[in-house]
Amino acid sequence: MYEWFDNLYKHKREGIGFSYPIALKDTFFLYEMWCYMYVVKILRESNLITDTSNLFKTTRNGLFLNLAENKQSSVHLVNGLTLYFQRSYQYNSKTFHTYTQRMIPDIVLEGENRIIVFDPKYRVPGNIGTALGEMHKYRDGIIHRESGEKAVKEVYILTPTSDNQADSMRYFDVEFRENFGMGAIQMVPGSQNSELKQLVLTSMDYLTN
Repeated sequence: MYEWFDNLYKHKREGIGFSYPIALKDTFFLYEMWCYMYVVKILRESNLITDTSNLFKTTRNGLFLNLAENKQSSVHLVNGLTLYFQRSYQYNSKTFHTYTQRMIPDIVLEGENRIIVFDPKYRVPGNIGTALGEMHKYRDGIIHRESGEKAVKEVYILTPTSDNQADSMRYFDVEFRENFGMGAIQMVPGSQNSELKQLVLTSMDYLTN
């Protein structure tokens, strides 16, 4: 599954099984989907997935990935956690809600009362600071309805930043992420992306405990 998306990201069109067309000019949205599927890959290889039925839909023409904008596609995980693609939060949402406008983070790990956001940003490698500043809207604006507490505990930007750029910016440092619960992760197709794997697994432990 992930390899299929990796090929798609690299503009190899063979065997694309979508029920709607994807224009290659929409690379930013393709990158968001690729990042989501990479997180799914990490969770699958770690035996942390319990149900992927919401990730697919069946039509008379076969099985299709159910990834599209505002679909809220999800994967159920161990210990009651859920991984969402473009999860929508608004004032009347059941468990987590907003008190202002609707918010739709791209990738969400959701626990019983806490949330961690991963936000792919294909077009901002040179403007990470501004992009991180915008992520405060999630930390401040999404509330756990029962407790009234802010639900988003950590926010991370995923970006295909070059090694030279990443090495020169503090936002990519482990110490920065640990101190502030936010930061940037280098996510480049064809790379090992080991930092994201460690962060996803650590996030799973955090949301469970």
